[in-house]
Formats: sequence, C-alpha cells, structure tokens
Amino acid sequence: MTALARNLAVSQAAYAAPTLHVAGRWREGRHSKRHPVFDPATGKSISSLGLASVDDINDAIAAAERGFEAWKRVPAFKRSEALHAASQRMQERSQEIARGS
Repeated sequence: MTALARNLAVSQAAYAAPTLHVAGRWREGRHSKRHPVFDPATGKSISSLGLASVDDINDAIAAAERGFEAWKRVPAFKRSEALHAASQRMQERSQEIARGS
C-alpha cells in the first residue's frame, strides 16, 4: 500500500461528520434528510451529514437569544478579554483543528 493510499484510508476512517452545537451541546440534526459527504480525492461517499430541522434552527435561535441576554451584561473590557483568550486558544490549536482531531 502506498503512503497516499494509507493516508486516504486513515482520513476516511477518521472522518466524523460534524454535528450541530446548540445551547452548549453537540447533537445530530433532526431533519429527515441527510446530505452525503464525498472524499474529494476518490469521489466516494464517506459519510453523511444530518441536516438541521426547523426545530433545530428555532432551538439555536432561542439559545443564542438567551446567551446574548447574559453576554450583553458583561462589561466590554471583559468581553474583549474573553474573545482574545478564545482567539489565542484557537491559534494555539490551529494544527489540531486543521486535522479535525
């Protein structure tokens, strides 16, 4: 097996279709339809995405509104500190994030 074939096999085995993040929890989309995910190197289907339902979207909007009510009471300087810390953490983990691990 070539190195390319090994990498393709690993990438296919390691791929996990993303889920929805709503109200601090990860969950599958509850729509009855799914969307296929294709490996661009082979054109083969490697997974499928659970699509968001209307209820999923409404739940996300309601959670965002609740979060905003709390966030807007945090002083601007504290918000900027939190955003800066999040940015720093993402930069530190950029390689890990790029690999999807």
